[in-house]
Amino acid sequence: MNELAEYMQNGDELSIKRIYSLFPEINPKTVSWRVHRLVQQGKLYKTGHGYYALTKIDEHNAAGYDYLQKKSQGIYDMVIDYGYNFYITGLDSLIGEMLHMPEKYPILLVIEEVGIKEIQEILSEKGLFVLTEKD
Repeated sequence: MNELAEYMQNGDELSIKRIYSLFPEINPKTVSWRVHRLVQQGKLYKTGHGYYALTKIDEHNAAGYDYLQKKSQGIYDMVIDYGYNFYITGLDSLIGEMLHMPEKYPILLVIEEVGIKEIQEILSEKGLFVLTEKD
């Protein structure tokens, strides 16, 4: 744990792949098991899909989460656990600027390219109509 803590001193997150590379002499399955135990003991926190940190990161750390409508919050909550960088917005960003908020409106999710296909499948499985830039 102390060796791992040295690499996470400034609140940095590390991916499981990076953690494996820090301990090349240890079998990756053993490293995974030790990481799992540290999470169970509350000494390490899972911050996203395959990412870990020494401190617990607020689940809704995006600026303005509380101002998002439930639909956008729901999509945010689905996507956050996969570890991809993303930005989410919709007409709900105009709350306070409009007299009436339509019940149905599009939500724009911009996500790093490596995660597009996975997130598209996940959101589609949840019954959401998902289009990519190429569609």
